[in-house]
Amino acid sequence: MKKKLTGYFITYTYQYNDGTANSAIAVVGDSFKSIAMEIMADFGLYEEEVDIEVESLSSIEELMVKIGDCCEEDTSATFSDFEYKYVEMTPIKHVESFDSVGNILYIGEVIDMGRMIFSDFDSKILKLKS
Repeated sequence: MKKKLTGYFITYTYQYNDGTANSAIAVVGDSFKSIAMEIMADFGLYEEEVDIEVESLSSIEELMVKIGDCCEEDTSATFSDFEYKYVEMTPIKHVESFDSVGNILYIGEVIDMGRMIFSDFDSKILKLKS
């Protein structure tokens, strides 16, 4: 029997040095740990290198707060104003996956990615508006 997969669509933005970074990511996994590891990797954070114990976390919100804390402590860049939104969604395919669009202003690419990965992307995104 296959494990039940879950997925998250996450957008985030933050200020660094003299610029702004933002991204939309779609991650599908069969465990919170596998999902968390993919999200951390998107930020260039790896469990063995940072003070994030994935096993001690129970939600995407807790993970994103920890990621924000780690990035703020990074002395190589000034990281601030970290904002994110996430929605749990139903994956279309029964495989673990990760995809991202490096700039959430590329609306068409963000929508295409969401629709290719999640069966309920349109309805969940529309609910965010109301």
